[in-house]
Amino acid sequence: MRLFFATLTYTRNLLPMKLIRFIIYLLLIVTGISIAGEAFGQTCPNNSRDSWTWMGHNNWFVPLWAPADGAGYIIDQRANTIKSVKQSNFSIQNAQTTSIRGYQGIAAASDDNGKLIFFTNGRKAWKADGTLISNKILQGNECGSVEDRGSAVHGCMIVRHPLQPLYYYIITIDDIVNQGVSGTGDQNGACGNGVTVAIIDSSGNLVQHSEPIEKKITSGKLGKFRTTEGFSATFHGNGVDIWITFHPLWSNQYISYLLTCDGFTTPAVKSGDAPWVEIAYANGDVDFSPDGKRMAAGVEIYSTGNKNMVHYAYGTVNVYDFDNWTGQITNRKAVYPKQWSSQNIYNLKWTADGKELHWNGTSAAGKLNTTVNTQAAMRASAVMGNTQYLSNSFHGAAMNYKGEIEQRNVTNSKFPQIAGSKFGANDMYIPPLEEPDIEEVGPYCDTSDVVDLNTLWLCTGIDAEKAIKAGDMDNGYYVLDANGNIGAKGMVPTDSGRIKGLFDPKLAGEGIHKVVFIFCGVNDTIDIEVQKCATCIDTLKTLRPQLCAGNTY
Repeated sequence: MRLFFATLTYTRNLLPMKLIRFIIYLLLIVTGISIAGEAFGQTCPNNSRDSWTWMGHNNWFVPLWAPADGAGYIIDQRANTIKSVKQSNFSIQNAQTTSIRGYQGIAAASDDNGKLIFFTNGRKAWKADGTLISNKILQGNECGSVEDRGSAVHGCMIVRHPLQPLYYYIITIDDIVNQGVSGTGDQNGACGNGVTVAIIDSSGNLVQHSEPIEKKITSGKLGKFRTTEGFSATFHGNGVDIWITFHPLWSNQYISYLLTCDGFTTPAVKSGDAPWVEIAYANGDVDFSPDGKRMAAGVEIYSTGNKNMVHYAYGTVNVYDFDNWTGQITNRKAVYPKQWSSQNIYNLKWTADGKELHWNGTSAAGKLNTTVNTQAAMRASAVMGNTQYLSNSFHGAAMNYKGEIEQRNVTNSKFPQIAGSKFGANDMYIPPLEEPDIEEVGPYCDTSDVVDLNTLWLCTGIDAEKAIKAGDMDNGYYVLDANGNIGAKGMVPTDSGRIKGLFDPKLAGEGIHKVVFIFCGVNDTIDIEVQKCATCIDTLKTLRPQLCAGNTY
């Protein structure tokens, strides 16, 4: 049984943002108000860790470079339909500012029923009906030469935390074009904003224009570092938080930020052994394996002045181990099959089964087998040339809802409205809304030993207790009194008892006890019955004799 009304006393000591979030949740549940056209709650796909099955990815935004009628296009993947959408104020005279157009770095956010909420070209964002939400999304646009279009191949991603239904984060990076001389004296390029984050709510309303990712984390750096033209996301080990990983330029490190239900609140995790790359050769991509245990990174390797000569061109494609608890990236395998000839990388994608890694750029395409364990074996398994998914071209690629890598030229061929040379592919990481589910237990005698309760996330099936850190007094198991307030006895009175769900029937005493598991504004409750031992023997000794073992009367 879910409980959404009995923890107001508990929230008194929370930070204001947490209190605000909880009150919003409370009002939504009590009044039945919808979020983005659907009732608050979640629907789990068959395999909730397979991101391509998520309904939040159902719609794709596929813009034209300069549409004569000002219209962009939305593809409903499951319905296999395409429709146009315009700004209400479109005019031929002001087509440059009123058209819905785009280039690369595009994305669309849908709700858990697959209904479109909003979409973005990396510089602007629009509601599903074409209403302009923001013109201050800050993906790189070649120092203004592509105007209101983003220009990084995979330079924009929409992400939502599964415990925070209200906020969708638009994360953007810079491009590498028109940056002036790319030598050591001008490494930062002529323009750019680094890694930025905008926030739009579940009704398509603006919460925050793009800001540097570190603005609310640390002072000083503000996240203004340049990266290759792709980044990736995967679940934290706790099954709800989300890692987002970037490949910075002029560095041998990867940078990973953690999105929690309260946003980006902790400093980045840095991992070593990344290929060194300068801005002129920074077409590159990053992708996590479907299970989140490995990461791949691809980038052109340039020999002159290269600070990572040990692998040279083999480092064009790399496979790593990823610790999704700590965010650390280790055990590099440089697996591109050529030692002295590198290539640009526009797409680097794992297959849905995690057994192959495919890549392409404007000069070559290929794939390799990732089921073998050694660097040499992976390298030997590589096959150069067009694969069943990717071809030698400029087009971006995304995973469609069937779990197939789909290049934009393939998408274009399906619909005459977008036929021709349109390049961008959608990037989203929008898992279904999540909630905890406590395993039902009991009844027990008032002399029974301590019981270890268990709670799983309903969609991913991961142990929800692992999301709670020691010393976190806002989350965990609690017993509610008759008025629904936290404070009744029953949980073992230590941090470990609250976090690990150690319920003590002796401490609780006779009665029906309502136990709640709370994490980040969502919760689940169960009723645990504790009976007097005499009653327990009379009613349960034939059904649950172990409850009364060791008692004498």
